[in-house]
This record gives sequence, structure tokens and C-alpha cells, in this order.
Amino acid sequence: MTTTEKQRVSIEATNRRLRNLEHELRERKTARLARALDEAAGRLVVHFAGRSDYSVESADRMIVVRQGEEREIRLYFRLRFDEKDLMTATFRVQDRQIRRRPDFEQIETTRTFQTLDEATANIIQVCG
Repeated sequence: MTTTEKQRVSIEATNRRLRNLEHELRERKTARLARALDEAAGRLVVHFAGRSDYSVESADRMIVVRQGEEREIRLYFRLRFDEKDLMTATFRVQDRQIRRRPDFEQIETTRTFQTLDEATANIIQVCG
């Protein structure tokens, strides 16, 4: 094997290790946000503990707050990584309401927040 071939193999191995490290870093950042979302679900459970008409569930990287059969609010996050592997997270609150009077109507809105605290505060505010 020539020196040039050895250098090429070494460069390829280094690039492969760097890609693996980037992938691991993204997974750790995603897992950290998922843990924060689970903690927020716990805070929402405590907040709605005294109200029997609300239920809070924590699903796969999502919080679902239900108010009987009339309303369902979902909180989840979206991640984007730029070329420098800097992460941008946005938190989305999807509110679906079903109104049966005077006619059947389904209203769905989606709001985007920059922080998890803003998103959970919004859920508490819209639920009254």
C-alpha cells in the first residue's frame, strides 16, 4: 500500500468516526429534550390533579391533555440541526376541539413556541 492510499484510508476512517460522533451527539440532545418533556408532563399531571375532567398522558415524545371527549391538546417538539450541528428546537401545541352544538364542528389550531415553559404555560392558560 502506498503512502497516498494509507492517507486516504486514514481520512475515510476519521470521517466515519466523525459522522458516528455527530449521530451520537444528536441522539443525546434528542434524549435530553424527551426527558424534559416527560418532566413537563409530570408538572401538568400535578396541575390538573384536582380536576376530574382532565387527563394527562405522556406518549412517545409527546404530551396529550384531554378534556373529556371535547378537547385534545398535544405538545411535541421538532428538532433541526444546522451544518455546525447546532440544535434548534421548537415546541408545538396542537389543540383540537369538537363542538356538537348547534352543529358538529371540529376546530384545530397549532401554535409554535421557542421554549417548553412557554408551551406548557399556554396549555394551562387555554384550559382555564
